[in-house]
Amino acid sequence: MLATRPDLPILREARPGPERGGPPRKPWRGGAGSAGGPVFNVSTVVLWLVVLNLAVHLARSLLPENLDARLVYSFGLVAARFTGAMAWGPVDPLPLVTYQFLHGGLDHLGINMLALLAFGVGLERWIGPGRFLVLYLLSGIAGGIAQILLFPGSPVPLLGASAAISGCFAAILRLVAGTGRGAAGGGLRQVGLLAVIWIVSQLLFGLVGAETSLGVVAWWSHIGGFVVGLALIHVLVPRPR
Repeated sequence: MLATRPDLPILREARPGPERGGPPRKPWRGGAGSAGGPVFNVSTVVLWLVVLNLAVHLARSLLPENLDARLVYSFGLVAARFTGAMAWGPVDPLPLVTYQFLHGGLDHLGINMLALLAFGVGLERWIGPGRFLVLYLLSGIAGGIAQILLFPGSPVPLLGASAAISGCFAAILRLVAGTGRGAAGGGLRQVGLLAVIWIVSQLLFGLVGAETSLGVVAWWSHIGGFVVGLALIHVLVPRPR
């Protein structure tokens, strides 16, 4: 998140093929996680999110610099616009969503898309496309709100999908803890410890300094997305029938 300025496959026992007198093998028909499937098998919503982010960045690269700057200030999240500290017309809630699809550069975009592929594909397959999209967008919105509350007078646009991806990361942690907990609740304690370590690391980054090689990083928005993702997954995870 930048504030810029302007299944694994299941191992199965070997079955005899036609050469050993066994039944002929059926061709692979695209089932997720099936043996013999494609190497790159990205889930639907994650794929479209990646495509949309890439398309937006490509379109921006074709704009003149002054038009791109205006687009960033119109659709990026400028906290001062929400609090009235900057005169920019009526308050528009749309940037709480649109800022998630704007990035500060190819390096920023690439890092976020790799993280989305790493955490999003498994999460979408676990909870379903609709629930995944809700969690993703609401985590991003929560990160934007955290930025507004902590820096109400900031005129610097907040850009990127990092808060949404932080929410996905938190959800994965919570789900893994739920499947691995024992009688003593060791899994829940483990995810609680990891969550605390992650949040403290973000707080330290925010206190020590937000400036990195990618620009000014809004660590606080990461925390907002993470906390909301951790809370939402308990509601959104499908219940066994």
